[in-house]
Amino acid sequence: MRGLALALALFAASGPSVSHFIDPFDQYMDAAKMNKLQPQLAALANECGVAGDAVHPKFAIRQGSWRSVGNFAKSVYDLESDYFTTGEVRNSGKHHFVIVWSADLGTEIRFAYCFDDDGSLRFAQSKVWSLSRPGNVGWAFERRWRMDGSGKLVPESGRFLSFSGKPIAKPKSEADEQTNIDWPGEAKNLADLKLPGSMLQ
Repeated sequence: MRGLALALALFAASGPSVSHFIDPFDQYMDAAKMNKLQPQLAALANECGVAGDAVHPKFAIRQGSWRSVGNFAKSVYDLESDYFTTGEVRNSGKHHFVIVWSADLGTEIRFAYCFDDDGSLRFAQSKVWSLSRPGNVGWAFERRWRMDGSGKLVPESGRFLSFSGKPIAKPKSEADEQTNIDWPGEAKNLADLKLPGSMLQ
């Protein structure tokens, strides 16, 4: 149901050309169906000390509270709302690589976190997609985050990208889109995410 609603919304906003659009979350989920990571996420996992595709992922969905799911793709498509958050965890024993993806009909936000075994944050990367609508062909913004000496999560330089991944100039954006870009996410440590305990074992 989720995929149909998104496709209809994008078609209404952008016309027939949207048939060539592949939703970023759907691309992520296609890889997840095979227990794989997309290349950028695989590189971040390796940087975290987690051997990406060699580690079995665990998934959860949040609509109010987290619940662990087995069949990730089916669980997402069975949702009766297009507003949800998903979580994926890959554990190495010493590190936790966590992907948190929030989606609605106009914006998608992905955070990739690297935590040490004690739950402390090593680094995070955020990526915000503004999906196509009248007057906006769509864009993405990605940046890294780090902890400073006072324990505050601070942003490093970021960049705007087209949906094909090419750097672009800063597009016109709405106030809520700028809020999403500046959002530091939910976690300064692993416990902040309140994921099901079974995902961290």
